Amino acid sequence: MKQALGVVVVTYNSAAVIKEALQSIDEDVNCVVVDNCSTDDTVDRALACGAQVVRLDANQGFGAACNIGAYTLNTPFVLFLNPDARLRPGALRHLVEAALERPEWVAVNPQFRTSQGNQWYRRKSLLLTSDANRRLKQPPSGRQEIEVISGATLLVRRNPFLELGGFDENIFLYFEDDDLAVRIKKAGWKLGYAGDAVVEHIGNSSSQWTPHIEELKSYHFMKSAIYVTTKHGVKFNLRKKLYTSYLNWLIAACFNSTQGRAKYSGYIRAILEASSVAPVRGRIFSL
Repeated sequence: MKQALGVVVVTYNSAAVIKEALQSIDEDVNCVVVDNCSTDDTVDRALACGAQVVRLDANQGFGAACNIGAYTLNTPFVLFLNPDARLRPGALRHLVEAALERPEWVAVNPQFRTSQGNQWYRRKSLLLTSDANRRLKQPPSGRQEIEVISGATLLVRRNPFLELGGFDENIFLYFEDDDLAVRIKKAGWKLGYAGDAVVEHIGNSSSQWTPHIEELKSYHFMKSAIYVTTKHGVKFNLRKKLYTSYLNWLIAACFNSTQGRAKYSGYIRAILEASSVAPVRGRIFSL
């Protein structure tokens, strides 16, 4: 396994979850932790687990850090593993076996399970047609071709991945997997699913929650959504998104929801930056 596969884990203030993620990786597999300038104990905990750590001087975003990890390794396959994900026994072996069986698969997802044991899978993508999104309603099973991937745990063939430019580094966070899926398929390759490889994904636990983190993630979510839809020529109604975000912010304010205000403040900031609408002055939408 060590000769065929290396694992990349991108962290940012992930001290609370990194140990369990690293301990779930097979002992004979090389692991590189690319740390996006954490201010907590993430790096120390990763080193204590025996991982190679690449420390970045600034937070370069998820995709850029993944690319750095892929260049650091020299294995035919690279697995990108979120720090809030846990590999169940045999998951790595099954992923590699599936990729070897289907050489046209450049990217392969495992079966995702929530901490409650429920199956999770992508049900929608901004970059797919309505017909393709309808097909996503059916959960994948066995080993099959799929139309969209999740970057939470993703096996890629290193050379084709890098030849395609890796993850688009213009995307700081979110939708980099949707964009990669489109580029893989346009290049004539395919996406795969290995249902016998199981990964538990906690979700939204890679970093500790704060209102600032909520606003920052929401800002990048909306900014990336605008970027990828523009890049791939997909219709995205900015004005409607702005109006609904204003409305939801006001509802959150009425109910004194700190999380809601932070979320929709992030959306509004990203939309205003991307549109010709003049920024709203004053503190009405402050946290």
